[in-house]
Amino acid sequence: MLHGRGALINGMMAGILLFCTLNEAGAGTRVPSVCERRTNRAAMLAMATDPLQRMSFENDGGIAGGGVCWWHSRFQRAVWSLAEFRPNLPKPSRGEAVRIIRALAWLRDVQVIPGYSDFLEFSADFQGEIQRELNAWQLRDGLVGQSWLRAIWGTSDLSRRPKRMERIMNRLYRYSQRGEKENFFPWIMLQIQGFIGAHAALVTSMKPTRDGYELTVVDSNYPDETARWTYHYGDGRLGNSRYETVPYRGLHRDVTRMKRVLDARCSGRAAPTLNDDAFSDEDLFEEDGDGF
Repeated sequence: MLHGRGALINGMMAGILLFCTLNEAGAGTRVPSVCERRTNRAAMLAMATDPLQRMSFENDGGIAGGGVCWWHSRFQRAVWSLAEFRPNLPKPSRGEAVRIIRALAWLRDVQVIPGYSDFLEFSADFQGEIQRELNAWQLRDGLVGQSWLRAIWGTSDLSRRPKRMERIMNRLYRYSQRGEKENFFPWIMLQIQGFIGAHAALVTSMKPTRDGYELTVVDSNYPDETARWTYHYGDGRLGNSRYETVPYRGLHRDVTRMKRVLDARCSGRAAPTLNDDAFSDEDLFEEDGDGF
């Protein structure tokens, strides 16, 4: 779980300025409700590509300072799906903010964030509280779900097995297509050469090219950026990704939970009871099975 480098705030401000010059709607636009985002792919994609709806800080903290990239990305995805913003209401106290942050991490229900119109400002004001929750989430998954076993699974280079890499990318593309239909963004684990453990990112789109695929990615090491990674048939790794890596899709359990929460909320039912189960079969990082 590597750390980003550079002046994050300067880069973020530049991204915001660029966004404002290209988008007439700007920062004052009402954020679509969770129910609108649930059924409208354009609204969900606009949320994910808006610099104002990103984490204000990069992957950090974690066990022995190794980062919390898996949980940073999962929390970001939860915000895009489950957060409502009410800038006309008073801002939350620290205790209220902690409750909101914890509920988002546990994917318990839709969460109203009062006093804010975007996640960038909220996450800047409560960076410490969010970081502590991500650290705790990592510990829960490590002790209960034994996520560290999955972090050392897989390989970072398939140059000697390009057909296997092609199968992985074709299946990731099919999963991305499923995400477009069901309105979620794939979470991917990235095995990195020379690194014990694994990184993670979110795929906001994946398009076929003449000789492979292009992925649009939000990387927790560079949350203010929207990266474009490439794959060409015959390659054994992703290109243009800052890493020498092979991607493995996973953690679909979160998508299932959020779908159940949104189905209940948008139909007027009470939030479902969600067990804090460990990793399930939906979460297997399977590169050779039928998968999705």
